[in-house]
Amino acid sequence: MNRLRQTVRFGLLGLALSLFLVVGSPFAPSVAEAGTTDEFVFHGLGYGHAVGMSQWGAWAAARQGVLYPEILGFYYEGTELSPLDPPNPEIMVRLSSEPAKSVSSITQNFTAIRVRPPAAPLGAPLTLVLKTEGAGEDLLRVEIGQEVSLEPSSGGGVLARGAFGARTADAVSVRPDPGDMGPVFEVTLAAGGSSYGPRKYRGKLEVEPSATAGSLAALNQVTLEGYVRAIAEVYPEWAREDMPNDYAFEAVKAQAVAARTYAMANRDPYLNDNQWDQVYRGYDFEAANPGIRQAAEETRNEVLRYQGELVSTYYSSNSGGYTTVWGQNPPGYLRAKADPWSLLAPLSNPGYEWDFAVSQAELSAEINGMSRVGGGTVSVGTVSRIEVAERDTSDSGSHARTLEVTGSAGTALVRADDLRARFGYGSMRSTLFTRIDNPGFSDVPVGHLYYEEIMRIAGAGLVNGYPTDEFKPDNPATRWQFAKMAVGLHNALFPEALIPLVDVSQPPFPDVAAQSGVTGDVSDWVAAAKTAGIVQGVSAERFDPHRSIRRDQVASMIVRAMDWEEESTGHAGREVFADVTADNVHRGAVNYLNSLGVLRGYSDPIEPSLLLLKPDEPITRQHIAALLSRIMQLQ
Repeated sequence: MNRLRQTVRFGLLGLALSLFLVVGSPFAPSVAEAGTTDEFVFHGLGYGHAVGMSQWGAWAAARQGVLYPEILGFYYEGTELSPLDPPNPEIMVRLSSEPAKSVSSITQNFTAIRVRPPAAPLGAPLTLVLKTEGAGEDLLRVEIGQEVSLEPSSGGGVLARGAFGARTADAVSVRPDPGDMGPVFEVTLAAGGSSYGPRKYRGKLEVEPSATAGSLAALNQVTLEGYVRAIAEVYPEWAREDMPNDYAFEAVKAQAVAARTYAMANRDPYLNDNQWDQVYRGYDFEAANPGIRQAAEETRNEVLRYQGELVSTYYSSNSGGYTTVWGQNPPGYLRAKADPWSLLAPLSNPGYEWDFAVSQAELSAEINGMSRVGGGTVSVGTVSRIEVAERDTSDSGSHARTLEVTGSAGTALVRADDLRARFGYGSMRSTLFTRIDNPGFSDVPVGHLYYEEIMRIAGAGLVNGYPTDEFKPDNPATRWQFAKMAVGLHNALFPEALIPLVDVSQPPFPDVAAQSGVTGDVSDWVAAAKTAGIVQGVSAERFDPHRSIRRDQVASMIVRAMDWEEESTGHAGREVFADVTADNVHRGAVNYLNSLGVLRGYSDPIEPSLLLLKPDEPITRQHIAALLSRIMQLQ
């Protein structure tokens, strides 16, 4: 199984008890600081868009003895094989620097094009046709051993140099004489200081100014059958009987028909020789792979039609076990359906099973700014969760169509294929996501009672865990940790009034030693909370930073952090919790948070009509996450 991981992650700073962060503060450490899993991992099957024929599926079918008409009929439902009339027309193919590479890394605009007749036994002279509007055509002969250089002219046309001297024209045509294998020419393309070639092609070459200023376009005029022989879209080993472990000739024949049909359906005004259309490698590839040429000959002139019309026979490497479609109203011959043949492809083939990991920061940067399903632009802040919202079919094994993205500033729906395009087709290899692992903690699985609350706060950057990727939800939080949390909560919700974190040299309380020279230690967070009026000591001499914080103390810290003290004062005289008596200094804060739905309490097991807070009990990390989540939702 091939596993692809392209992971961007933050370093771990090893603060084992560092739970809460300041969001929006210039002093805030990174979200991944204390060991929380900060990456999304997409797990999937397949390689490519999965529309139409799966090439590895065709391979597996051929290995089972399935003939090419049946293979094509499965992937292009309702189509019929029929002869092309008239047969073998000429088509135009625009050449690229490196056809087999990603279209993002190649060019079709050239600063120089060198052409010559190939050497023996293919060699035959060629005719250079200079075309100038209003002046007709000027024919120049180029013999074997001679070369012509074509460059952009200063007047916007083509400058030709050769044994004939230098001549300019609006466009140039290269017309080889027929040799032993028909008309063949040799060309070298140059762009950006690099040369590509020499390469041999059948047919003719048309050279004209490109739409990009100062460059030329090169188009190969070739017969359809000459083109199909040179399509490099399957492994050549599939057409070699001397390689019995790979041989699948019926799949190669199916590929030839698909390539021919696609070319006829999409030939105007021209085809590209790269992944925008089909990878076309010219005569060199044809000569080196006689089996592929044989498959083209054995299916010569055969195309697919649906209801009498030529079809766009899309194909890709591996559907992952399910084909997909584009758009809401795909043509009838393309279906989203189970593709069991693709599941029989060898596990070693690239793309059968893959995973792609990306950091929360990078994913957030890519998703914000994407097009939102239904219109508009995505702006959800820091992404905390991605889920498949809709698949092609009700089958959970089908491709994802839309994804729901949850972030610190809202939610949005995006198209799965748009997200794939953002990260590159070689990284996120398909949209058949079998699972998406969101950032989180190893001990807070999906289904945990507080999973949503913990993930929501973690996604907002307010809560973190241990370097072991654990959150330890049942562990109590200490007083200093909650002081840090309260500062972080305030700064997250009030970025216009940030509480600064500074490296203090004097202890904020006698039992909280200052660690001068280190910003972000216990004394710095406690000092920040004390200066802001969020925390008080248990006495003038003690803060007890490492003692577990009580539930009622939490309420007071939250009220101070949120500046709700005035509102809470009016609730002190109310009796809400039976175990929070009038002499409890935290009663007003406790009751006010209950009125907001933030602090809920427990039913008395003996007298269910009574509500208990259990104020003396330590508050656990999972309950802290629940409180934070409710407050964030209030805001």
